[in-house]
Amino acid sequence: MNRVLSFHIFRHTPADPASTPRLQDYRLEEASGMTLFIALNRIREEQDPGLAFDFVCRAGVCGSCAMLINGQPGLACRTLTEYLPDEITLLPLPVFALIADLSVNTGKWMRALSERLETWVHLQGEPDLDAIEATMEPDLAEDIYELDRCIECGCCIAACGEIDMQDLTKEQQILVAMRKTLSAVIRDITPPPGMKHPLSAATIEDVRQCLGLISARERELADEQGRVTERPYYTDEPQAAQVVPIAGLAKGRKPN
Repeated sequence: MNRVLSFHIFRHTPADPASTPRLQDYRLEEASGMTLFIALNRIREEQDPGLAFDFVCRAGVCGSCAMLINGQPGLACRTLTEYLPDEITLLPLPVFALIADLSVNTGKWMRALSERLETWVHLQGEPDLDAIEATMEPDLAEDIYELDRCIECGCCIAACGEIDMQDLTKEQQILVAMRKTLSAVIRDITPPPGMKHPLSAATIEDVRQCLGLISARERELADEQGRVTERPYYTDEPQAAQVVPIAGLAKGRKPN
C-alpha cells in the first residue's frame, strides 16, 4: 500500500494586497519514482491550480525548481519522495525576492551579481577574427569547467549562514541561531519513511510556530532598521523593497 504524504507548502503572493503568508496543507498518495516536481504538479492539477512554483528542464540542469525541502535547499526535480518522511514542508528560498508561493526571482539576483563582479570577457583590444585560437592547458580548462557547472539555482546562497551576520544586532544574531538550530534539530531527528517520529505532533507544531514567530520578528527588526534582504540590485534601479510583516503562519487545509 502506498504512503499518503502530508505536504505543508508556503503560500503568499506579495503583489496581492489580500494575500497573507501561510502554510497550506495537502495530502497526496505517493507513487513509485515520484519526485517533488511530480508531486507539486499533481497537487496543482488535482487540488489547487493556483499553486505557484517554477520549472523548466525537469532534469536538474536549469535550477528553476530550487526550494527549501524540510529546511534544506534542493531541487524538486531531483528529490525523490521515497527518501523523505511522511511530513514534507516546502518553503521558498530565502534571500531572493518572492514572486508567489515557492517561486522566487533568482534571475534578478544573479544578473545583479554579474554586474557587480563584471563577470564577462574583458577585451584588451579589438579581437582578430582571423587569428588561430590560443591553446589552453588541460588543468586550466578543467578549473574553468568546474566554475561553469553552476546552474544558478541559488541553493548555495540560501544555505549560507553568514550572508547577513556581520551587520546584525545581538537580538538578530540570536534569532538566526535559534532558527538554524531548530531547523537542524528537525532535520537531524526526522526518521526514515515508515518509522515513527520521535517528536509528538504537538511538539512539531510548536516548533513550526516558533519558526514562524522568529521569521516575523526578524522581518520586524529589519523593517525598523530600514534593512532589506533582497540584494544585490540592478545598477540602474533604486534600492527599495517591500517588507511583509508576518504575525504568524496561519495554516489552511485543502480537502483530499
